[in-house]
Amino acid sequence: MSHHLTRENLTQSTLFGLAWQYASVFSQALLQLIVLAVLARLLSPEDFGLLGAAMIFVGFAALISQLGVGPAIVQRSELTSIHIRVGFTLSILLSLALTLSFWVVTPFVAMCSQSDELRNVLPVISLNFIFAGFGVVATSVLRRNLQFDKLMRIDVASYLFGYALVGITLAWLGYGVWALVGATLAQSSLKSVLLLLSQRHSIIPSLARQELRDLIHFGGGFTLARIFNYGATQGDYFVVGRILGPASLGVYTRAYQLMMLPGRYFGQVLSTVLFPAMAKIQNDRQRLTKTYLTGVAILSLTCAPIGVLMVVMAPEIVEVLLGPKWSEAVIPFQLLAVGVMARVSYKLDDALARALGVMYRRSLRDAAYAAAVVLGSLIGLNWGLPGVALGVLCAVILNYLLAIKMSLNLLKCSWIEFVRAQAPGVFLAVVVLFVAMPIRYLLHTNGWPSWFILVITTLTSGVSIVGLIFLRPHLLG
Repeated sequence: MSHHLTRENLTQSTLFGLAWQYASVFSQALLQLIVLAVLARLLSPEDFGLLGAAMIFVGFAALISQLGVGPAIVQRSELTSIHIRVGFTLSILLSLALTLSFWVVTPFVAMCSQSDELRNVLPVISLNFIFAGFGVVATSVLRRNLQFDKLMRIDVASYLFGYALVGITLAWLGYGVWALVGATLAQSSLKSVLLLLSQRHSIIPSLARQELRDLIHFGGGFTLARIFNYGATQGDYFVVGRILGPASLGVYTRAYQLMMLPGRYFGQVLSTVLFPAMAKIQNDRQRLTKTYLTGVAILSLTCAPIGVLMVVMAPEIVEVLLGPKWSEAVIPFQLLAVGVMARVSYKLDDALARALGVMYRRSLRDAAYAAAVVLGSLIGLNWGLPGVALGVLCAVILNYLLAIKMSLNLLKCSWIEFVRAQAPGVFLAVVVLFVAMPIRYLLHTNGWPSWFILVITTLTSGVSIVGLIFLRPHLLG
């Protein structure tokens, strides 16, 4: 199952992969914004907070559920049918074992979190391990072959007919947090079915020793890095939920998820596509460096202006998307949005580390990141949710700088080259700042509704960027 691509074919496949993946995430972004707006009006902050608390434990357990089988399949330069069979067998066995063990430890987890509701939610949501486990190998093979058009159709269909349809229906019928649980399980099960139908592979069990060793060596480092990274991405959730309670956690998670939209729909897309592409050229450092710096430039051009717009338009974004009862989320959202560029960019650095197989080195950086998030959250508690958001922002910036340093050392690349790649995006961000702030201020002081302010300011900022690109393209390098 080895694929040898010429330089032109690899470039073309990567570009097609990016196009399909961006089409996928834009479609999902629109769907998720609609679903988020609907569910935020049908469910309470406590419902979101309870699921958020449950997903802290379930998400952590999910980190070890596959032992990095999927990324190991993508990263290998030579992949055989035995690797596929071993990977599938491992995925199913680990998923079953983790689900069963979760049922055993649920009472202890619920006791530690001081939440009786978790006792009922956790065993059911842990079924997600099994449902998702069946699709791990199929997803990895599609990514390895850069077949992101198939993945797009599967992602959109599973979200629309799984999460959205089931979640909104159950929420409308008054099932509260169970609407979110049902939506999550419906999406993962439908996605795995579609994956197996789209990418057929052998399901004959095998635990061949050499292939098992190949997958676990890379997967072990990947899993360790994911555990530390999970501590970084969920540490603030745990601190808020444990000390401030489910209602505050519900507010914070909504602010956090709004902030994460650019990361999910720009950084994750580029990371997902460039990881298999960079893995194919892992021994050609010149091409690898060019690919990395191109990714840096793309993320800067897209996410730096969006981050500025999110900070400026935070009150309108929260009111339009979530509704007036979520006003407490505005300031945390603004503070978190300041770090959008830093948060998105390090996903590219993680993709580079995976492509080069230096997962154990990356895990050390993720450990420092996790510690900084927890420490920043604890210190920030003195000032409530805004303080937590500020503490997390400082941790994100620290991780951003460490990630860049690691990547530049791996590529033997200079900081000057990195800054030059980011400069055009930073320039566009400054333009957006000077356009959006006065327009938003004038519309707000004249009493226009929030949705109108959001639309007009966003459109004007977009037009200014497009006009600048056409009239003064040399300013963008």
